[in-house]
Amino acid sequence: MRMLSLGIATLFIIQSASAAGIPIPVSVDFTSWALPFGLSTSGTGLVLWRTGHAGDTPSFISESGASYPLSFQYLSSGGTISLPSSTNPKDHSANDQSDLWSDDAIAVAYTKGNDTRSAIIIYTSNSNGQAGLQTADASSTLPLIWKAVNLADLQNAAGANVNGSIVISTSSALYMPTEIQSTGPSSLSNNGACTTEGPYLASTRTNNGFCDYSTHYMMDSNNSGWYGNLTGTPRTNAFNYAALIGALGVNTTEQGAGTGIGSSWNPAYFVIGTNVGSALSASYSTIINVELLSQ
Repeated sequence: MRMLSLGIATLFIIQSASAAGIPIPVSVDFTSWALPFGLSTSGTGLVLWRTGHAGDTPSFISESGASYPLSFQYLSSGGTISLPSSTNPKDHSANDQSDLWSDDAIAVAYTKGNDTRSAIIIYTSNSNGQAGLQTADASSTLPLIWKAVNLADLQNAAGANVNGSIVISTSSALYMPTEIQSTGPSSLSNNGACTTEGPYLASTRTNNGFCDYSTHYMMDSNNSGWYGNLTGTPRTNAFNYAALIGALGVNTTEQGAGTGIGSSWNPAYFVIGTNVGSALSASYSTIINVELLSQ
């Protein structure tokens, strides 16, 4: 021990005999503690988040004929409609790559389990393996995208209008991020550079995807990239990517990790969008499946 005198204050400094800490390894086995997942049929379905009134809770959409209508306010805004961009519509619901959020989301009421091999998965099952909306003859496919969005963000954006009179907040997870697209082998649009926009920080992507690192491309169960057609780590990664809700909670990342845990995320909401850059003047449809699956 050495004593250091500083005026009227006296400071005692205790010097340890060794700078190294003392490791105390511990472990516990929770493998027998199994909490099963549950998926509510009555609490899961397509809902309308863009109601025209701020603060509204998304409401379930009634079936029309043999399907549920997916709506886009921008497509019914009147006049000549150009491809969507980050400036038109004027409410932050699109980007310059022609990705556009619909006015709808999928609500999922669930019981969270703790088995990392199980999850609530979203996918399409188109015969040609192309995930998305398709024309009747499957000659044209529009890719579908989805993103987990908290109820509060949807309620705050419920009054947004594509004319810009009311916009999606720049702090909202519903703000449409830029998409970095593949332009060839090992090459990306804008060299992968993501600029600061809305709530998202500047970054550089090393693969195609969105600059929020939270928006997902829809997967198709008949595609070679579907987890069921893979093995090992690629299988696990594909499974986690397609998971809406896994053992870690609501999937708010591209890796299957979720910060969405607790009552504010149950029911969970997943806004649905598409890329309309190659859209034909035709009707499109598909079946979106939400299912509890295991690897």
